[in-house]
Amino acid sequence: MSISTDIKKKINSISKIPHHNGYVNCWKENLLSGLDVKAVESDLKSGSGQELDKKFRAIYSSSALCVNNFGILKDAKLCSNFELLGQTGFAPVVFEKKLPTGLKGTPPNLDAYFENDKCIICIESKYTEHFKKKKAKFKPKYEDNKDKILSYLPESFWKVKERYMNYYGYLDIAQLLKHTIGLINNRNGKQPHLLYIYWQPENQDSIDVCNEHQKELEEFQEQMKTLTEISFHAMSYSEFWMKYENDKNIGEHIKIVIKRYKI
Repeated sequence: MSISTDIKKKINSISKIPHHNGYVNCWKENLLSGLDVKAVESDLKSGSGQELDKKFRAIYSSSALCVNNFGILKDAKLCSNFELLGQTGFAPVVFEKKLPTGLKGTPPNLDAYFENDKCIICIESKYTEHFKKKKAKFKPKYEDNKDKILSYLPESFWKVKERYMNYYGYLDIAQLLKHTIGLINNRNGKQPHLLYIYWQPENQDSIDVCNEHQKELEEFQEQMKTLTEISFHAMSYSEFWMKYENDKNIGEHIKIVIKRYKI
């Protein structure tokens, strides 16, 4: 049994939410109380991944994990006061935000999107996906349009992409680089930030996969420093909870999140 399957079974077994083989009957059953259901539904329906059809109904859905953590920030006042990466004054959070690259096909969909007068912060959320290795795959359209549609990308981006052409690991490099393209193309004169936030069990230090993922992440962070057009950040959900569980605005909500997701 793979560590990914093992962890999913663990999550399913301790879930207090009624489900059948890891899936709730209605996606709304996967939401924590206190969230604006209609606003969340509107965002999820606008995404490209058909989240509500099945993905969001999974107990271990990374999209549901993200919405349950940040959905409280659909409230305009709370989101304006929310501090993230040293920034405040955000418009209400948007989920499943599309960021077109100019290429044909499905554009990058970011799990959560924050914007203020100075910057854009996009979040890529992971629950159990990073416990299974994957190969970095890029269709020929990327290289074919390097000097055409994608000419807005700096040479440093292509050097990072080239470094990971034969990559096979726990970090979804291809997805992060595609998100990078979308962010750079849609920055509109603002500083773009890509925040990778991932779930880990409390005994993460004793799990080889978690340690390997961390090493890959640290190396990727170093590579991304060569791109001055975008800032890449990473934190675990545990770190996020620790930072905000006593926050005067969203702390009580984060405590509810912790009760559900901390293992």
